[in-house]
Amino acid sequence: MPQRHRDTEANLFRDALSQLLPYPEASRLSKIDRGDTGKFPFAIELACAEIPFETKRRLTITYHGVPLGDFEPDFIVENQVVVEVKSASAHDRVFDAQVLTYLRLTGLRTGLLLNFGRPVLKDGIKRFRL
Repeated sequence: MPQRHRDTEANLFRDALSQLLPYPEASRLSKIDRGDTGKFPFAIELACAEIPFETKRRLTITYHGVPLGDFEPDFIVENQVVVEVKSASAHDRVFDAQVLTYLRLTGLRTGLLLNFGRPVLKDGIKRFRL
């Protein structure tokens, strides 16, 4: 990526963040990769709407008390909904398994898979309920 493009992205990020500083959720934006075209705008929308959300909550899976690995859902919204954001041209069943795993690990019952890579957004939204 050319340096000029990176500088422009950094300036856009700083401008967006400075406008959001009055919002209590704005501080959580710093944990999100600004290069991710789906996650960062979604986080800005949540912050602007003053909807409480959490990012990068570390979930550890264990087997007989032995840690096997860590997982991080993209968003946990209002401590009730797991939201996983993708930008893929096609749906993959791995995405479903990922959301279901996060639901089981968090104990939450509702999940959303948002795939911004689909030509029509409504085709990229899938709801999960345990």
